[in-house]
Amino acid sequence: MRDMRETITILEMPRNPYLSAYFNHKGLIVGDTWYATEYMEWIENQHLLFLEQKHLPQDMTLSKKNERKFIEMLKC
Repeated sequence: MRDMRETITILEMPRNPYLSAYFNHKGLIVGDTWYATEYMEWIENQHLLFLEQKHLPQDMTLSKKNERKFIEMLKC
């Protein structure tokens, strides 16, 4: 069966810290391809993990302080 997901080619490294963390996690560099759907699943799982570790509700919107902590977690 043919893969129907759209591949995206990396033309430059992202400035968005969430996407940058995903690229680092996957070892992606300029010229590689990736799937937005896989990124969305990964970042959602990371978000849920962060909320669980902090004992916060799963539907909570992150405050600026928690967003900075989340970004730090992603960098590890």
